Amino acid sequence: MDSALRSGDCDSVGIARPTVIAIDAAASILDGRTATLTTHELRVGMRRLLGRLTNLKALDGFLNISWHTDQMHRLARGQQANLDQGALSTAVAMVRRNGRVSFGAKRGLR
Repeated sequence: MDSALRSGDCDSVGIARPTVIAIDAAASILDGRTATLTTHELRVGMRRLLGRLTNLKALDGFLNISWHTDQMHRLARGQQANLDQGALSTAVAMVRRNGRVSFGAKRGLR
């Protein structure tokens, strides 16, 4: 992250996703306890079948944004992140939260 900032390749670095898993992520980077942060990424199952029907990269992206949103809501309620929450549970939560528009086309995907 430091080299990317120093080189001018980027102006800022976001660490929201790793912070869902390790709430002290920023402190551990700044005080040198760790050089890398890990994230939790979902990949939808039945890829061969679903790949014929939809853009898997976009679907995985929707699910990952929703999974991290769910975990941030848990943290806000004083709970731990649920690392066992799978793709199906995440999809159900996304539809409950956003309705049918959850699976509609987004910017740049039309």
